[in-house]
Amino acid sequence: TGISWTKTNNVVWYTNEPKKDTHSVNLRYRGVIEKAVSLEGYKNITTSFSWGAYSLDNSNEYVKAEYFDGTNWNPIERINNNTTNENKLLNPTTFTFPASVENNKNFKLRFAIVGSGTGDHAYIDDVVVSGVVSSGTTPIDPEPQATTTPTSTIVNIPQLTSWQIQFNGILDQNVDA
Repeated sequence: TGISWTKTNNVVWYTNEPKKDTHSVNLRYRGVIEKAVSLEGYKNITTSFSWGAYSLDNSNEYVKAEYFDGTNWNPIERINNNTTNENKLLNPTTFTFPASVENNKNFKLRFAIVGSGTGDHAYIDDVVVSGVVSSGTTPIDPEPQATTTPTSTIVNIPQLTSWQIQFNGILDQNVDA
């Protein structure tokens, strides 16, 4: 639940550390997440994400980020045993795609772990794909966003009272405002 990507094998919506906000995605053993994103009408495509790994204990284990250009899967980056991002943290990464993915309606993004057992972990969070259209950089998300009906209320706030304004989403009453 909570993951709008195609999931294969051992994939969980993870509430423990590491995470950026309330969750990250945890891939174990042979877990894979994949998402098709139409890049039709976009150029200068980039992606940014945070990721890391834990317990890749032999040379045959790794975590990979890759993209599908409509014909082939291509590497973005890989975490191997004893490399910097095998640190059980979320490490920020940015990648600029080649021009061959521009205006591509068959583009896909995939993260996968190739491990030897369920003790091998990968963590993925904050994946953003962006591209340039005629008016500038725009996050690309083919799924419709939840909409809310705007409401307004006039409130007189007494002096020395703490308060908060939240412009979208479900009101977070845990904020120390």
